[in-house]
Amino acid sequence: MAAKTEYSVEYRHLYPDHSIHWLTLRGRWLYDDQGFPLRMIAAVMDITALKQAEAQQLAAASKMTSILESISDAFFTIDNDWRYTYVNPHAEKLLGKKLDELLGQPISAVTPAFADPFFTRKFREALTTQQANHFEAFSLPQKKWFEVHAYPTPEGLSVYYQDITERKRIDRALRESELKFRRFVESNIIGVLVADIYGNIYEANQAYLAITGYTAEEIERQHLQWTAITTQEYLPRQAQAIEEFLSTGISKPFEIAIRNKKGKQIPVMMAIAQLKSSSTLGVAIVLDISARKEVEKQKDVFLSIASHELRTPLTIVKGSLQLIQRRMKRVEALPEAHNPEIAEIQRKNGEDLAHALRQIDIQTRLVSDLLDISRIAVDKLELNLQRCDLVKIIQETIADLQATTPGVLSNC
Repeated sequence: MAAKTEYSVEYRHLYPDHSIHWLTLRGRWLYDDQGFPLRMIAAVMDITALKQAEAQQLAAASKMTSILESISDAFFTIDNDWRYTYVNPHAEKLLGKKLDELLGQPISAVTPAFADPFFTRKFREALTTQQANHFEAFSLPQKKWFEVHAYPTPEGLSVYYQDITERKRIDRALRESELKFRRFVESNIIGVLVADIYGNIYEANQAYLAITGYTAEEIERQHLQWTAITTQEYLPRQAQAIEEFLSTGISKPFEIAIRNKKGKQIPVMMAIAQLKSSSTLGVAIVLDISARKEVEKQKDVFLSIASHELRTPLTIVKGSLQLIQRRMKRVEALPEAHNPEIAEIQRKNGEDLAHALRQIDIQTRLVSDLLDISRIAVDKLELNLQRCDLVKIIQETIADLQATTPGVLSNC
C-alpha cells in the first residue's frame, strides 16, 4: 500500500462443501488527491485447475528425470544451437565431466568425442531429416566404440548411447575364431561335420564326404543321418558317446565303423563338442583310421606267424638239449666218470645245459605271450582257470628277469 503497487497473493480456501480450492487475488488501491487510500479494486480467481496442471507437470518432469537417470544407457539432450540441456549420470561418467560443466555448453567445446566429423554429420542428419538415426562409431579421443541412437525433437536432439568397446572386442575375437575354424574345416585335413544328436547333418566338409562316399547334394536330398550309417555292432558305443556329449558338452574320442555309399565298412575315430551350451547341436571330427587298422592287423598276423615259427625250433632245441642231459647221466655211471678231470667237465657241461634250458623256457614263455597278444587282438583268447603255485611263479619271474636284465634283481 505504501509503495502503491499492485497487490497479488495465492492462497487455499475451504469451500462450504469442504473442498479445498486454490485462489488468486489481485488488487490495486485507489487514492485521493492527497495520496490517502480510499478503497481497493480486486479480482479473485479460482486457479485450482491450473495448480493441478502444474503439479501434474512437475510430477511428470520428476518422473521423466528419474527414468532418464535410472536407464542403463547414457542420455543427453541438446537444443537447436547444439548446447547441452540435459545430461544423465551415465552420460556424465562416459563423458568424464560433471553436469554443471556441460549444461548450456556447446557439445563441440566440452566433449571432443562428439566433435568428430562423423558424429556431427549423423547428428545433423537427424535434425535435418527429423528422423531417428542409429549408428555405431569409434571415438578417437576416447578410443572407444559407441552405439548411438539420435532422436530429433522440437527443442533439438535426444541422444541415447552406450560404450560397446568390449562387445566389439568379443565380436572381433569371435570372427577371428570362426575364421580359424573355417580354415581348419576347409583344409580337409580331417573330416568335420555340424550335426545334432538326432543324426541330422547341417554341414560337412569334403574330407567327411570323401570318407562316406556321398556328395553334399546326396546327403541333403536323401536326408542322410550320420547315426544311420554306423554299423550295428557299434551302435551301443555311439549311444554312449551321445549320452556323454549331452551330460558334459563333449564326448571323448571313440572308435566306431560306418558303411560308406558302396557298403564298405570304414573304421573311424570320432569326437563331438557342443556348439552352444545346453544344445543338441555339435561339431564332430571324423578320422578315417583304415590305414592304422590295417597296420595293426598285419602286426597281429606277423606276431601270430612269428610265434608259431619260433616255437617249433625252440621245441627242437629243447628236446635235443634234454637228450644230451640224459646221455650225460648215463656217462656218469661209467667207471671213467670218477676221474676228477672228467667229473669236472661233466659238472660244467651240466650247468651249461641247465642254463641253456632255462633260457629256452624263458623264450618259450615269451613266444606264448606273443601268441596271447595276437589272440587278444582278434578276441580269441581263452582263459582256463586253474590252481597255481604263486611262489613258483614269482621265482620263475625273478629268474626270467635275472636272465634277460642282469643286475636289476641282483639282491633277490
